Amino acid sequence: MWWLSMPPFVPRVLPGVGGTDGVAAGADPESLVGIAGEVTGCSNEAFSPACLCNPQEKIEYAFLIFFAIEAMLKIIAYGFLFHTDAYLRNGWNVLDFSIVTLG
Repeated sequence: MWWLSMPPFVPRVLPGVGGTDGVAAGADPESLVGIAGEVTGCSNEAFSPACLCNPQEKIEYAFLIFFAIEAMLKIIAYGFLFHTDAYLRNGWNVLDFSIVTLG
């Protein structure tokens, strides 16, 4: 993970995660990956930002894909913004689009 070794990031990464206060101040970036792996429940070998080690993560991605497809089909059917009955002119669809986008 190249971004863990960047000088502005190393002193501030993961302070106070799992009772490791102050560990990040001068820690080796590889040991920080181990700390993050312990927090997420992933081993060092399998650690990645999109770690699918537990069933909740798999379910989350399944729901995200399902609702993203739903939003895409509604956008195709209604139009995105400039039609009178467009997707983003309905408040519930704005909420749905923002949740899918942030997910």
